Amino acid sequence: MNRSELVNAVAEKTDTPRTQVKAVLAATLDQIMAATATGEKVILAVFGTFEGSNRAAREGRNPATGEPLQIAASRGVGFKPGRHSSSTSPAPSDNWICHARPRRHPATVATIGTHSPLGRPDLYRWPVGG
Repeated sequence: MNRSELVNAVAEKTDTPRTQVKAVLAATLDQIMAATATGEKVILAVFGTFEGSNRAAREGRNPATGEPLQIAASRGVGFKPGRHSSSTSPAPSDNWICHARPRRHPATVATIGTHSPLGRPDLYRWPVGG
């Protein structure tokens, strides 16, 4: 979804004129960029966190010639999604049962936690009872 599709969807859902939605979206994004430029975090509960980051100057290489070149320091904005913002993965809970597929044992090993008794990370996880 691009910006104009987002404006159209919000305008339709809220029964608000597109021009107003476009202005509100522009003002929101401007405020997020201004806050992160000064080093503030912008936390939108459940959705995620915007945070400014500094990239130090470093030496890189021209991929075509292989010559070293100096890359200037820069500032960027990072985004960390909120804990429950992903609709494709279930919310974490305390009642997870984890199954590991052992390689040398014929039976499936069921464990509670993040690692199997064999010391390998679990391969399959799903919530139980809920």
